[in-house]
Amino acid sequence: MACVLTSFNSRVSAQDFQDSLKLIYGQVITAGKRPVSLAHVINIDSKTGVASDTIGYFKIWVKPKNMLIISAIGFEFTEYQVPENIPDTLIKIHVKFKVYELPEVSITYFGTYKEFEYKVLNFKLKDENLINKQVLKDLPTLENPVPYEPNLGNPITLLYDMFSKEGKSRRKYMELKEEEPIKLRAEARYNREIVKNLTGLDGNELDEFMKSCNYSYSYIINTSDYLLYDEIVKKSEVFKKRYKKPEVTN
Repeated sequence: MACVLTSFNSRVSAQDFQDSLKLIYGQVITAGKRPVSLAHVINIDSKTGVASDTIGYFKIWVKPKNMLIISAIGFEFTEYQVPENIPDTLIKIHVKFKVYELPEVSITYFGTYKEFEYKVLNFKLKDENLINKQVLKDLPTLENPVPYEPNLGNPITLLYDMFSKEGKSRRKYMELKEEEPIKLRAEARYNREIVKNLTGLDGNELDEFMKSCNYSYSYIINTSDYLLYDEIVKKSEVFKKRYKKPEVTN
């Protein structure tokens, strides 16, 4: 009888422990709001830990008042205590840069300023990135289209730029060049890894979901993290219900 009670109590306590755990989402950032990649987030109470992704995001199981230790190369150790009322929003943990003390150095005398200037100007640097001449010889020559303004005073030049293949290539090149910084900023906040972590979708379902969202770069950049990720989670719930595979009955 005692053995049965002991077994029952252990199952109940294990169930209570599991129910008290909660998965939180966070991001490790600097004081300047730059993400810290590959930071270690350790729950010292449960002896578990995770590493943040390339833009500082992580998720970890915690209980109220657990203590998290955050460490990363080049940053001070940071402690974060989980609140008693664990929030459902994204938790941002700020870390400080670590100041390293350098050993004492001695500075040698260079002589007169003219001698120093001569040594600097005539110092030969070894090129560590030399490319084999044969490789360069075999590579095809590629010239980037040179952007220019069509001459409005010459109608023939203007028409040629508007309708010729070369003119269209120039305009496309300029559009892509202007769009590139915006695209990079948007992809840092909205990519497959982030959407996969938020929704649990993967493979073709993830591709279909992201295609259905059809967010513009401007919308992604100008929307706050909380509103953007909250909208993604809500849309994924609707998506899962709509594309749920029917159960096969025998």
